[in-house]
Amino acid sequence: MKFPISLAVAALIGGAVSNAPVSAGTMQDALSRGTLRVGIAEENFVPWLAHDKSGGRMGFEIDVATSVADALQLTPEFVEMPFDQLLRGLTIGQLDVVISGMSVSADRAREVLFTAPYSSTDFSVVVDKTALPEGAEDNGFDVEGMKLGVAGDTLADYAASSEFRLAEVMRYDNNGDLRDAFLDGDVQGVIVP
Repeated sequence: MKFPISLAVAALIGGAVSNAPVSAGTMQDALSRGTLRVGIAEENFVPWLAHDKSGGRMGFEIDVATSVADALQLTPEFVEMPFDQLLRGLTIGQLDVVISGMSVSADRAREVLFTAPYSSTDFSVVVDKTALPEGAEDNGFDVEGMKLGVAGDTLADYAASSEFRLAEVMRYDNNGDLRDAFLDGDVQGVIVP
């Protein structure tokens, strides 16, 4: 089973997109400040966004944000907040754009504008067929009693949370622990990019 996630830049253009009142600045405000306030998640979404050994930020999202700011001749100003608060930060004017593993959804598109996706990631469910609960394979592995492992705070985690409602999603601190859980039979499947 494979399912894709497309990532795009979320932004408010000209100040208002949704029915909710917003106070987001315009591109002219960013140009006047000389900075582009880029919302990024506090959480790690490896390889898109992560903390390096010194606590700084690195990853593909940082590279995209820096390139966007450079193209606009602005200095990127990274604003970290919990992933689930990024769009709120955008709509109330704390941010100019969100570049942080933000996939396009109908609910999100009602609030903000998205660029064309700049990346897409396919996720696969790898399973031990000998340990599947009844009906798991026929129902896309989303059945009660199915345990699927993911590396926590990653796009695989986000994808699993949005795709699986009945299966239990088990989160692991790192890929080594995830692998071991699968090999030890603690989970019947893993979700990996």
